[in-house]
Amino acid sequence: ISSSSIYLFFNVSSYFLYIVFISFLLKSYEISKRDILKFINDYIALIESFRKSISYIIFSEVVRTDFKNKMSKLKEYIKR
Repeated sequence: ISSSSIYLFFNVSSYFLYIVFISFLLKSYEISKRDILKFINDYIALIESFRKSISYIIFSEVVRTDFKNKMSKLKEYIKR
C-alpha cells in the first residue's frame, strides 16, 4: 500500500474534528471530566500505537505535526 492511498483512506486530521465534537457533546451532557479525558487519552494511545506500527514518512503524511498540541488544547478545555 502506498502512502498516498493510506492518506486517502485514513486521515487522522479529519478524525480530530470528530473527537473535538464528541468531547464537546460529552461535556455539554455533563459527563464527568475524568471520563471525557479517558476518551481523549484512549484516542491519543491509539494514534501512538499507529505511529509505532508504520514508518515515520507515512505517519507524518497521515498525522499532522500539530496533533499533540491540539490534543493538549482539547484536554485544557475539558478541564475547565
